[in-house]
Amino acid sequence: MNFSKVGQAAFVFQPERLDELMHPKDFLLKKYVVVKEVELNNLEWDNFVDDLQIERDFLEMREYQSMYLDVFECILIYTPNIPHGILAVADEDGLIEYAAYCLG
Repeated sequence: MNFSKVGQAAFVFQPERLDELMHPKDFLLKKYVVVKEVELNNLEWDNFVDDLQIERDFLEMREYQSMYLDVFECILIYTPNIPHGILAVADEDGLIEYAAYCLG
């Protein structure tokens, strides 16, 4: 996949499912930079997008990235068989605070 490492996206606060990101009703338009990439297999991806608010090891960062920065520092999560991914800003517990849909 060829995802943009920097850009601007519509971030949703604590989304629960992928469809909330694909058709956001209430969102924050924010600049982002990808600081970490996570590639999931198809089963892991399906489990991930079915419930985005479960603590996951791959969302943990060595250093907590503040959501109050001018530019969101994101984790890009994707699977190679699907042409889209998720930009995630995780809190210190490894839970998604903000997320956005992105095309590869």
